[in-house]
Amino acid sequence: MLISGAVVDAEGRPVAGALLVATRLHEAGKANVQTFAARSRPDGKFAIRHRAEGGPMPTGHLVVSVSREGLAPIEMVVAAPAIMFTVVLQEGAQAGR
Repeated sequence: MLISGAVVDAEGRPVAGALLVATRLHEAGKANVQTFAARSRPDGKFAIRHRAEGGPMPTGHLVVSVSREGLAPIEMVVAAPAIMFTVVLQEGAQAGR
């Protein structure tokens, strides 16, 4: 599966170095959780490729968290298998600060 897109600020400027973490929870009754991460490049673009070693591409829903110091974090639920989107981070403190 591939999650790709761009991270921008409220003015549409690229946000470099944002941390994107995608977490896929397995079906009820299974304790296994898959987490994949990436950082946005200087142009704001990112790509998270995730596939279990030798296994099929995951499907279902993923929780994607996006954060960068000085900007308010965001969390969203996206549907798999192929996802492309733009994340807009607003100015503000990170959660817990």
